[in-house]
Amino acid sequence: MLASLLQLQDMPITAGLNLRSKRKQSVKIEIDLSTLERLFADRHICAVDLRCLDKKSKEYVKELCLKTCLNCKQGHVL
Repeated sequence: MLASLLQLQDMPITAGLNLRSKRKQSVKIEIDLSTLERLFADRHICAVDLRCLDKKSKEYVKELCLKTCLNCKQGHVL
């Protein structure tokens, strides 16, 4: 098992991916709300880049977007 993990560690991150594919590729991840809030505030990610997988997540993202937008317009840093 350790040998398998070491092989994975040495593999390039793009191994096994078809980066020339014409269709959009996606990754399903989970992220902490405070991290997402920081990414919004620092403008590293935008809501249009996300597709929420459930209603609760959509509500959280919407709330964070509004909070971030209001803070930016008021000149506050989160």
